[in-house]
Formats: sequence, C-alpha cells, structure tokens
Amino acid sequence: EQEKAFLRRLKKTLKANSQIMFIDSAWNKRRRQYQEKEGIQERVLSDGRVFKVYKRYFKKSDVQEISYCPSFTLS
Repeated sequence: EQEKAFLRRLKKTLKANSQIMFIDSAWNKRRRQYQEKEGIQERVLSDGRVFKVYKRYFKKSDVQEISYCPSFTLS
C-alpha cells in the first residue's frame, strides 16, 4: 500500500508525458540463495558506520501490480 500511495503522489507531481527511472536491485534466483525477499539488512559504510535498513526486492510482476494505472507505462 505504501508503494501505491507513493505512485499516486508521484503522478500528481510529474508534468504530463514525464518519464522517471527507478534503479534498484531486482529479485532473482541468485539473490534468493543469500537473502530474504523482504526484511532488515545491514549496511556498512566506508567509514565503518553500520546501519540497518529495510529492503524489499521486486520482480517485474510485483512492480506491474503496484504501478497499474492507465497513465503509467512500465518498460
């Protein structure tokens, strides 16, 4: 539901015929061997600081379901 709310807000913000690109890590067979599809992961910065972040990987079908809206085109 958070993703749908984000896309609704994005739609209101963008001008007509705008384009936006999301770049992230996709869920795949290789990643499945080492990580959960959704959960808390640890990130270590180059200065040694450690943070816990929430990460959710998406398959193309997940994104299609979230972004279904006649005014959005997924490619």
